[in-house]
Amino acid sequence: MSSFNQDEKWLEAKQIVGNSNWLEAVVCYRELGGQNVLVYSIVNGAKRLIVDLLTDETVLLLEGEKLTTDTYDNVLSSRKQFRYADHIQTRTYILGDTHYKIATETFE
Repeated sequence: MSSFNQDEKWLEAKQIVGNSNWLEAVVCYRELGGQNVLVYSIVNGAKRLIVDLLTDETVLLLEGEKLTTDTYDNVLSSRKQFRYADHIQTRTYILGDTHYKIATETFE
């Protein structure tokens, strides 16, 4: 099993963004092509995978099998869960006219 400390893209994202803004680090990591670090925003028991920041200060999230959004501030202040997944699968999800390829954890 690997870890956050061994994921070069995660370390690079943290170096670029710094340790103070975990949400920006997550987005930077995904932009660098990282897939194994999964960060969830948990609100009212709902576990939502953080996917991307959209241009209007909202955060794109994967909740179960559907894409949803929430405000940047709500996600930033929510409870977080960081996971390192050795086994992932990539699926395409659609929101409006945009297709997103999103890595999610598989349990092998």
